[in-house]
Amino acid sequence: MSDFIQLHFLTSYPPSNLNRDDLGRPKTAVFGGTQRLRVSSQSLKRAWRTSQKFTDIVEVPNGKRSRSIEKHLFNAMKEKKVSDEIARDVATKIAAEFRKAERRADDLDDKIRGYCMKAMKKEKIDKKKAKAIADEIVTKFLESDETPAAAGAQDRDLGKLCIEVMERLGIANEAATKLATAIVEDQRKSESRAADEDEEPDDGPEKTQLIHFGIGEIHRMNQLVERVAAGEMPSSEDYSKIREKPIDTVDIALFGRMLAGRSEEAVEAATQVAHAISVHKVTVEDDYFTAVDDLNADTGDTGAGHVDATEFAAAVFYHYVCINRSQLTENLGKNQPLANKAIKALITACCTIAPTGKQNSFGSHARASYLLAEMGQQQPRSLSVAFLRAVEGPDILEAAIDSLERTRAAMDAAYGQCAAEAVFFSTMGSGKAQQAPEESRGEPDAQKKMPERKNCLLEVLKHLGLEPASNA
Repeated sequence: MSDFIQLHFLTSYPPSNLNRDDLGRPKTAVFGGTQRLRVSSQSLKRAWRTSQKFTDIVEVPNGKRSRSIEKHLFNAMKEKKVSDEIARDVATKIAAEFRKAERRADDLDDKIRGYCMKAMKKEKIDKKKAKAIADEIVTKFLESDETPAAAGAQDRDLGKLCIEVMERLGIANEAATKLATAIVEDQRKSESRAADEDEEPDDGPEKTQLIHFGIGEIHRMNQLVERVAAGEMPSSEDYSKIREKPIDTVDIALFGRMLAGRSEEAVEAATQVAHAISVHKVTVEDDYFTAVDDLNADTGDTGAGHVDATEFAAAVFYHYVCINRSQLTENLGKNQPLANKAIKALITACCTIAPTGKQNSFGSHARASYLLAEMGQQQPRSLSVAFLRAVEGPDILEAAIDSLERTRAAMDAAYGQCAAEAVFFSTMGSGKAQQAPEESRGEPDAQKKMPERKNCLLEVLKHLGLEPASNA
């Protein structure tokens, strides 16, 4: 049974543009029939995990995400006076440990299917039958653990597989052999053209997706670079040892990583982060601004040196984060102390770290004004429904807190206890929000606050067992 920590927090941002769309406008969403300001979960997670506060608490480095690891390794070896040929070979082999299965799934799938369909179209094979044959060839080809390193071996394997599949699906041996030869020839020509274009490692977006490398994997890659610089060539076993499940990397343990075709090194995210939305309706506004050319002051030129406009909005945001504490501990190799540090770092970052978008223009740093932390093994649920009807009134924050607490109590009344216990704080007080008594079920106001405490966030962390309890 999983042990969940759910965070519901409200943060008020002044005029800002925290997270922009492709046109540079603040992101929005329609919720409850009205336009709301939105901050994407990707923007939030990056701001939290890359913050100095997060790193200081976990006391271990984060992993690194890149789609240019091959080029980075190549350049690192070049700086150490390794020849181009050796640097390219080693960098390619290291990157291949993470990418060969991924490239098979993303590239070979479509390419081989294209080769097959092209060859069979020339021979005027029925389109429906040709598609069935192509799909079967692709499926069987990608079922092998990894593509053979030698191009000749790969050609023979593909050609043999094409003949076997075609004969099984009713193509005569002679015709199947002719088709297989054409398919392999198309593949060889395609790879030859790709090799001519790749004079040095270049992993642009057309070749691969971002890969999140663990700190242990980064360390082993750096060790290989040093060995190559010292004149020692790595063995195939050395390359295979680079890649492993990153049980030492907190941000991967929290937010997961995917390696297509490498399920044994993939990591299931222990944390789910919702897009933050404003609790009230918003109108995005325009800020027309000018910049003065200081050197024109003495010339009588009173015109602006630069004229532009940017868009912004202000809002109180509802955030929801769900941490699967059991999954997080599993991801970190059952290292409970490190898992506790990770949770503490994440909660602290959630409450204190703002996305970095347009901060130099708006200075919109903010801290959470309200945090509700729920613990238990019950099925998680967001409380965003509290804001389906946009909050209105002179005090948006107070009205939002009231709506959130009423919705939580109403859900408990309707479904039974939705969390074993909860602790919350706001800028107006803090306390422990226990389940409403049985006789008061259905009465949203039954939620009772504890007396105010001084260090609100610290009290939440203590309650979760992430900070030592006071001696008092």
